[in-house]
Amino acid sequence: MAATLPASRAVAWTALDALEATCLLYAGTRLAQGRGGHPPAAAGAAALLLADATVDLLTAAPGAERALAVVMAMGAELPLAALCAVLARQPCTAPGPPAPSARPAADRVRGPGRPRSRIRVPRY
Repeated sequence: MAATLPASRAVAWTALDALEATCLLYAGTRLAQGRGGHPPAAAGAAALLLADATVDLLTAAPGAERALAVVMAMGAELPLAALCAVLARQPCTAPGPPAPSARPAADRVRGPGRPRSRIRVPRY
């Protein structure tokens, strides 16, 4: 589509598409790896896709161009925006910090694998 637009608009649409792709790739990668952190990227992708569909529909000329804008909005941009909005509301499922150890405090201070000292300090 960028090839059919004036240069100033082509740069703007290319930048918008690049931002959409970046958000989608980041959110998808984080989800696929199970690392969490996807909600901000998914929310950004949803907002960008919704804006893209809206501007496409509002600026399309009557006829074939508008028909193409409707097909793109209904077939790709809006369903993907809805999916991203749902994913943005899902909590992160990345593993949190490890649970505190059940070992005695003296063992935690010594560290794992270090033998306990045989020297006894008298208590007064």
